[in-house]
Amino acid sequence: MRLARYPVHRLIQDLMADPEGAAAFACDPEPVFAKYGLNEEERAALRDGTPAALIALRVHPNLQMKYRRIKDPAATAGPGPLAEYLHCLIEEG
Repeated sequence: MRLARYPVHRLIQDLMADPEGAAAFACDPEPVFAKYGLNEEERAALRDGTPAALIALRVHPNLQMKYRRIKDPAATAGPGPLAEYLHCLIEEG
């Protein structure tokens, strides 16, 4: 399986290493897209950010997870379904 073009992976790795850059990217990704020379197909897939779009772009699975955290940090900040379920069990018990 052929992976995404190197600039897409490099962009995600660079954003993971730069929290301030990631925050700016979450607000306005276009300057970052231009910096990495992404084509319109890559930009559209990254704007969408859904697993299906990232798979179609052939982004490595580990980087898909990291990208979703960068794109929407609020969605990953709260407890997950397992933590919520365990909390309910403890309260009932």
